[in-house]
Amino acid sequence: MLRFRDLLRVNDNIRQQYQDVKLQLEANNRGGIGEYLSHKAPYIDAWLEPYLDE
Repeated sequence: MLRFRDLLRVNDNIRQQYQDVKLQLEANNRGGIGEYLSHKAPYIDAWLEPYLDE
């Protein structure tokens, strides 16, 4: 998660996309924190994928 935090600090575009995703998931969440986290994880994984080999 530190790598993702660092990515958010340097990439304004991803930071805004992440904010949008979180707000959308929060608005549509009916299953609690577990549902929220499980739906958020694929986005984080996709954003981190290009940086996994570093």
